[in-house]
Amino acid sequence: MVYSPASLLNPVDDMDGTPKLGVPLLYIVRHAQNDDDAQGKIRGLKDQPINECGQKQLDSLRDFFSERPVAAVLADDLSRTRATAMAVALTCGVAVETDLGLRSWDLGSLEGKSMEAHKLEIQDFKTHPHKVPVGGQSWADFKRVALDTINRSVRRAMEMSGPLCLVTHGSFIQIFFEEYGDWPSESAYDHTPVDQAGVAALYLTRNGTELRILKGAKDSPDE
Repeated sequence: MVYSPASLLNPVDDMDGTPKLGVPLLYIVRHAQNDDDAQGKIRGLKDQPINECGQKQLDSLRDFFSERPVAAVLADDLSRTRATAMAVALTCGVAVETDLGLRSWDLGSLEGKSMEAHKLEIQDFKTHPHKVPVGGQSWADFKRVALDTINRSVRRAMEMSGPLCLVTHGSFIQIFFEEYGDWPSESAYDHTPVDQAGVAALYLTRNGTELRILKGAKDSPDE
């Protein structure tokens, strides 16, 4: 699906005059797997390192970026995103910058608990977006922060000499795809179009922008 915000309809060149049409403007990477991912638990802001499977996913991610230029890599302050971001950054020869706007949805006291056992509560928070989980953040507030971060990142990518890479979480990627892709809004917690260590890219076209999944696409929204 082509999305055409007014701010992106005119610029087609970066600051050096190199055309950006048809090449990735921005990469969006989902962090590699940790134990809570594997066990179907709610992650949120719970800090947990990636597991053995996640380490193997990083090897695949390094291969993916081995011949792809990246100008900057951004991640939040959590272990799983930092490790994933470092794998990309070291492969591409750049540093990792910290942006707390890339954080996951904060579900407070629900974090670390079973997604299946608490799916109705999560659905209620998403369908009533101003309700606040105990010790957490409303879906509306999370979406506001995520959209601000997304739009700020896209504007920055337009001014860079190469693609920007955002390493983030499933909930953030949901918002990205709802805003720039054709992914429908959904009340499920893990309604994310890419799996762990998956990669999507935002491209600039003559009609606006196009979001494509390049690695780790899910077969359905319910996985």
